[in-house]
Amino acid sequence: MANGVLDRYWAFFASLQGKLDGDLAYEDADAIYLLVDGLALREEAKSLGRFLLEDFVNYVPTRKQADTMTLFLIDEISTLDLNATGLGTFEKARSYGVSVISSAQTYEGLGKHRKRISSASHLILLHRCNDPDEIVRRGGEQHNISASWGVDPGGAATGRGNMALRTQLIVDPNEVRRLQAGEVFVICSGNGQKARVAMQPMRPEQEAKAERFIRAEESQRATKAQAQKQPSQQQAQRPAPEDPQPGHAAGPVSQPPSEII
Repeated sequence: MANGVLDRYWAFFASLQGKLDGDLAYEDADAIYLLVDGLALREEAKSLGRFLLEDFVNYVPTRKQADTMTLFLIDEISTLDLNATGLGTFEKARSYGVSVISSAQTYEGLGKHRKRISSASHLILLHRCNDPDEIVRRGGEQHNISASWGVDPGGAATGRGNMALRTQLIVDPNEVRRLQAGEVFVICSGNGQKARVAMQPMRPEQEAKAERFIRAEESQRATKAQAQKQPSQQQAQRPAPEDPQPGHAAGPVSQPPSEII
C-alpha cells in the first residue's frame, strides 16, 4: 500500500520535470497566472490542478493578510475533478475576503458537484449555450397577465375576452441560445438581466510593454533559480577526502546529496 502511494507521487512529480520547484507563492505577487496544460499533461492535469488549489486553500486562512481582498479564477473547472476540500473553497472563502469565479462551457462542465457549486454562487454570468434550462431557473420567475379576445368566423369581435395569470421565467432560455458575442445574462438574488459587455481596447504599445515586463520577470526568476542551484552543485562535485595515513583516525566523510528525479 505504502509503496503504491510512493510510486504514484514519484511518477507525478517526475512527469512535471521540476516545474513545481521554486519559491513563488500566492503572497509574493499582486497577480499570478498558472497554466495547467490539459493537452500535454492529460493524466496529470487533475492532480496538478488540485495541488495548486490545495495550496490556495492553505494560503487563504494562514498566509493571506486579513485586509487583502483576493480574487481566484478557475477556468474550465471540470478538469480539476474537485473533492470536498476544493468545494469548501466556494462555500467558505468569502468569510476570508476571497471571491472565487469558476467557468465552464456548459452546466454539465461544472462537474459532478455542479449543483453544489451553483448553489454556493451568489452571481452567475450566463453566456450563450445550448442547454441553459437548469441555470435560468436561478434567475427566478415573474407573474404576467395574458389577455385574449374572441372573434367570430368573420373576424368581428364578439365582445368576449379572457385574462389569465401566468408564471414565466425571468430569463428566457431561448434568448440565452440567441445571445451574440459580448452579450450576457447576469443572474443574482433571484433576478436576471441581459447586459452587453464592451471589449476593452488595447493598443499595440501596451501589449509590447506587457510582453517586456513578463520576459523581464521570467529572466529574473531564472537567474535567481540558477544561483540557488550552484551551491548544491558545487557541494555535489566536492572531492572526497584522501584515505587517512596509517596511524591517523578517519573522520566522517560527507556524502554528496542524493538527487531526486
